[in-house]
Amino acid sequence: MVNAGGSASPGLDGARLLDSGAEAEIYEWGEGRVLRLLREDAAARRGDTGPEVAAMRAASDAGVPVPGVYDVIEVDGRPGIVMDRIDGGSMGDAIVGRPWQVFKLTRRFAEIQAALHGLAAPAGMTSTHERAAGRIARLPDDEAALRRYGEGLLGELPAGEALLHGDFHPLNLLMAASGPVVIDWPNASAGPPEADVAMTALLIEVGTPPNGMPFVLGLIGLFRRRVFIPRYLAYYAANRPLDRELVERWRIVCAIQRLAAGPPGERSALLAILREAGTPV
Repeated sequence: MVNAGGSASPGLDGARLLDSGAEAEIYEWGEGRVLRLLREDAAARRGDTGPEVAAMRAASDAGVPVPGVYDVIEVDGRPGIVMDRIDGGSMGDAIVGRPWQVFKLTRRFAEIQAALHGLAAPAGMTSTHERAAGRIARLPDDEAALRRYGEGLLGELPAGEALLHGDFHPLNLLMAASGPVVIDWPNASAGPPEADVAMTALLIEVGTPPNGMPFVLGLIGLFRRRVFIPRYLAYYAANRPLDRELVERWRIVCAIQRLAAGPPGERSALLAILREAGTPV
């Protein structure tokens, strides 16, 4: 096995595990660096980390705060990315721990996403439509009517070429000494900004993070819907044009995607959203 530079691939050799998620593990990897190593099932599904690295480098080159990428390597057949270690809790932790700063943090959150959407996605990046179609296709046969509805609605929505994160929420911004840094880029795609905004709002409304963590802003669902999300959308629109009607249509597509491929704990909330929208659930 070789790394991206052509040298022999290292093993983990007792590297300290710092964090573990559904898709990847984070290991300490030398001074000031970490290795984000895909799990075997994620590696089999995704193949490599090329699009993720391309998205991070494009964002970094344009001044969007992301961890610096140093190398792409393979360990025991699993692809990984060597990147900057960001010491600090998430923006979600900061909002919960310092609620008096919620509007300041929400403004910065929206500013970073709006800046990201001003960038063109790197060549060859998966389109948001393609990614959404693949997820909607996973709906089982007993939800075929909803699958057809989602496919039809997706086909009516305009495409785009902006760089989208795909999983942009306050748990994926770490609070470094220099300010928030955007992490976790495997869902990056090329598409219309409204698709990313819709997914962000949906994740904040219904998302349930792994390992039993309390959800960011999760003091009560009412706070998320009536305080954070409207402020987030207003701050975003102050930085970049936003078609609210398109956001609403993408919200339904995003809810169908999450129903098909998201955590089981979100199902009841997603079904409520889809019923309210009049979809065939």
